[in-house]
Amino acid sequence: MDFQYVTGKPEGRHEAKVVANGYKWVRTNAIGPFNSNKDIDFSAPDRILPHSHHSINTHLIVKGDLTVTIESESQRKYTISTAAEAAKELVVKPGVTYRGRSTQGCRFVKGHRSLSPGSAERFIDRGTLRIVSESGGACQLVSERTLKLWLREAKFNPHGKAEPKKGEDYILQYNTDDKKSTWVERRARLELARWFENEWKDENRRWPRKYTRYLVVFVILVAIIWQVFIC
Repeated sequence: MDFQYVTGKPEGRHEAKVVANGYKWVRTNAIGPFNSNKDIDFSAPDRILPHSHHSINTHLIVKGDLTVTIESESQRKYTISTAAEAAKELVVKPGVTYRGRSTQGCRFVKGHRSLSPGSAERFIDRGTLRIVSESGGACQLVSERTLKLWLREAKFNPHGKAEPKKGEDYILQYNTDDKKSTWVERRARLELARWFENEWKDENRRWPRKYTRYLVVFVILVAIIWQVFIC
């Protein structure tokens, strides 16, 4: 089981640029000018609703302007725009809740370094990704409708395992009783879990940024001690 772009690859130079920067899952999105006096119309959204992602994600502006508000930073605002002197890209850390709006309306490329079940479901629903067999053909184990339901309802632990040992957690957990599922459904869920475990291996191996700061401080202290007491 695998996820594949419907068109076979990302589209356009802007998506290609985001992919080249390490965000292999991309989609070009658009929102209209923000209007505080109207109800939200999901067929033509005028805002990005508050949300967060398990993976580091980026936003590359293609046209217009986008102002992102980071809720965990005392509502701090960041604006990216195609204006000459403006920033063109904004990276958001994993687990950070943010929302967005535009003054003129905008198009931007959203990129994910690693794909979560929730993002996979949205990409499939919007026609960006499809589920295929490992050989690249149509997936015979499960229908797209069932797969989207599993992706939407699964509790995701990026540090979990598809087949956890004692003391480990499942990477995907469902509300339904697995014993009541058919053999084909259990096999499909296992393959799906294995895919996400493999997808998140590199993400989980990355050195956490907070530890990088500690390492820098440690190296500086060692250098000072070396200069004072040894040299």
